Amino acid sequence: RRLPVGRQLSGKHPAKLRTRSPVKAVTEETHTLLHMTRRIVREFSELLDVLTESIENDGKIDLQEADKIRKEWEELKSSAESFVGCCERGMCAG
Repeated sequence: RRLPVGRQLSGKHPAKLRTRSPVKAVTEETHTLLHMTRRIVREFSELLDVLTESIENDGKIDLQEADKIRKEWEELKSSAESFVGCCERGMCAG
């Protein structure tokens, strides 16, 4: 049986309802921050994919696979550096 909204599970006293923080308007800065954060996560995920594929293949990383890893690593570093630069310029104020 469902309890009425505002009732605690252990008794009949009304529970204090949490108030939500006001939703912030999505500004250009917030959009940039979210976009850049997602890009870093995506680049990191792609690096992990290349590493996983290399290891699962034969348990070793050959030179060709190392080149792929290096490429993904450089892309991740570039994305992270762009993000840090944006923060340093005050352009990523969420």
